[in-house]
Amino acid sequence: MDKHGKPSAETDLIIYSKKLLPPILYSERFGTFPLDCCLATVEIKSKLTSNELKKAIKNASIMPKLKYSSYRLDNKTKRLSTAVVTRTLFAFESDLSQKNEFERYQESDSGWQKCPVIKSFCVINRGMWVFNTPKQNWYFMEATDEHEEVICFLVNMVEHLESVFDSRGTPRISNYVKTGKYLRQL
Repeated sequence: MDKHGKPSAETDLIIYSKKLLPPILYSERFGTFPLDCCLATVEIKSKLTSNELKKAIKNASIMPKLKYSSYRLDNKTKRLSTAVVTRTLFAFESDLSQKNEFERYQESDSGWQKCPVIKSFCVINRGMWVFNTPKQNWYFMEATDEHEEVICFLVNMVEHLESVFDSRGTPRISNYVKTGKYLRQL
């Protein structure tokens, strides 16, 4: 959820930092995560189909619209900024037989050229695709027998997490849990 209490869509996997803010966990599998502690999300699909891809894009498209509570000064622009949660997709297999996964992604995300909703995706035995935001272009790694596409997907994500973490500044839990109405001056 963001600082105004607006929720994201349900997400399969959230990579977050307890150093930024703690999540509110209801069980081992469910919880509420303040947006400022979230670094990346991963939609996980057993089999990637056109419908599953469209659902993943729809869910991921909510994240950039959420409002953060903390920022850092960008030394280049001299403005306050924060890196948005990195949205990714991982699939164990695909139902495609004629076109490739990237062509299907292009057909499903109208912003694929300049601002794709999902920044990287990997389909085992098909390949890994990642968008470079500053250069505004896509990179591809072909699948290998050793599944190097999976390793590349994970390495790329881990390397990106640091920059997202650094952009968050020092968020405060009080931006998410409003207690002011309970406090009274004595």
